[in-house]
Amino acid sequence: MKMRAKNERRQAPRAKAKKVDVVYRTSHGRMLVGRIEDALAGAALDSVRGKVNLIFTSPPFPLVYKKKYGNETGDTYLKWLKGLAPQLSEMLADDGSIVIEIGNSWEPGVPVMSTLGLEALLAFKRAANLHLCQHVICHNPARLPSPAQWVNVTRERLSALGCSVRDIHHT
Repeated sequence: MKMRAKNERRQAPRAKAKKVDVVYRTSHGRMLVGRIEDALAGAALDSVRGKVNLIFTSPPFPLVYKKKYGNETGDTYLKWLKGLAPQLSEMLADDGSIVIEIGNSWEPGVPVMSTLGLEALLAFKRAANLHLCQHVICHNPARLPSPAQWVNVTRERLSALGCSVRDIHHT
């Protein structure tokens, strides 16, 4: 998702970084574990700034409820992900790409998907003047439908006819 003009590189201001651990190293690179904000703010990535061909990340998903690992929700999530875009973009080589896995989330109290993940992806793209090369949707027919509250408890879900099962039973 890269492709920006060469003259658009910018340096993001640095915040005080916490520890980021190198847990795996080969002749091709290393794997870091820690919060992305800390890795970008610290010196661990200075030697590869502007040289990275692929950033593959799976940030915390924009879930309805807070998790103990610290996911953001709502507009805070959108602003957080958008804020990472310029910093990650400056890590890329001119032919580099960013691949982001953003999972589905649901609107609280209703059986509809949230568009927050899509909105955050588009905000990320705009914040670093990137291009969306491809949007991959993972479909696993062996996986149970979700969210469980609507699928298994109240039994509201899509059917092959394009309407909810609840609608079919009530007609």
